[in-house]
Amino acid sequence: MCVSPSPSLLTFAVGVKLPSPKLIIICLTSVANFLAFDIIGEYSFGDPFGFLESGNDNYNLIHTVDTRGEVLNTMGHIPHGIRPYMKYLRIDPFFYKGLRSTANLEAIGRAAFSKRKAGTSTTRKDLMSFLLNAKDPETGGPLPDKEIIAEAISFIVGGSDTTSSTMTNFMDFVSRDQELQAEIFAELLEAFPEPRDSGWVAPEEVSGKLRLLNAALKEVMRLRPTSSTGLERVVPDGGRYVAGMFLPAGSLVSVPTVAIHHNSEIYRVSNPAASVTLILTTSKNPEKLDPQRWLDPDAGDLTNYFVPFSTGPRACMGRNFAWMEMSKTLATIFRLFKFERSTSELSETREGFFVKIAECSVRISLRASE
Repeated sequence: MCVSPSPSLLTFAVGVKLPSPKLIIICLTSVANFLAFDIIGEYSFGDPFGFLESGNDNYNLIHTVDTRGEVLNTMGHIPHGIRPYMKYLRIDPFFYKGLRSTANLEAIGRAAFSKRKAGTSTTRKDLMSFLLNAKDPETGGPLPDKEIIAEAISFIVGGSDTTSSTMTNFMDFVSRDQELQAEIFAELLEAFPEPRDSGWVAPEEVSGKLRLLNAALKEVMRLRPTSSTGLERVVPDGGRYVAGMFLPAGSLVSVPTVAIHHNSEIYRVSNPAASVTLILTTSKNPEKLDPQRWLDPDAGDLTNYFVPFSTGPRACMGRNFAWMEMSKTLATIFRLFKFERSTSELSETREGFFVKIAECSVRISLRASE
């Protein structure tokens, strides 16, 4: 049975308070969500949302983001002329509820913006301060509130959901593999040998350089990228050749991240006798979690095909911050705790714009001071 997360259990992720050494079962999906949303609240608006402290999502924000993502992902595949009428389709409340969540998220973003603008000096260095101090290139005055609110909504969604989902995925995989978890702990124990108290958080300058931990994180993001929906593009007039194949004008094309990350032409078994040099020179199964693939001498060849943050000018601008947040959090909790998945069944995934697992219940116990 998975207990509801209480403040004392939730705040272990940032080292504020530790649970007792006895074995406890906890839902890590909620913990990861609460942590990620509070961090982005602090970083963007100067104030956390208070989820970790209260043990509750008092704004219904997490459900709002999930529901909104699912309906907008679906709406993106519906012809433009039909979209305005989907909210009236009461036979299936999916669209009505999803579009209400969109309005709810706007209200939350507006409230966060108003609170930050009214209550905190613009000299504070958070994301909102840069927008509040920015000048409109057309008027020379401050940016319009509506533009800042739109950015605030982007901060909330882009800086929380993907990060929390990735940390949950990491926990899902590593809590099932006790051998890998033991190796990660050995690396952490070498980096942080002294006993750690309840106020300790792994420093980024160390956690970001832990080879196995970061390789495992990279492998989790390869195997289960949080954003795997293909962003469709229309082939322009005259058609185009892509990878040697002609695509007629008007065709819809996309390259889902998950398809690249599971491509057997990239992650394939080597053949030393072959005349063609293969991308990967060691035997790896693309469907298997194997952090070692990122530690091999030729692992650099895979970097061009690792795109969980997308690539090009539209790539995630917060990727460095997200990696810092995840490496610090995972280094902290795996140094302090031992985890074991409470079920042997495969995790159920749910896809909106982001791919998330439905639950991640784990047995958690405080490690002795090695």
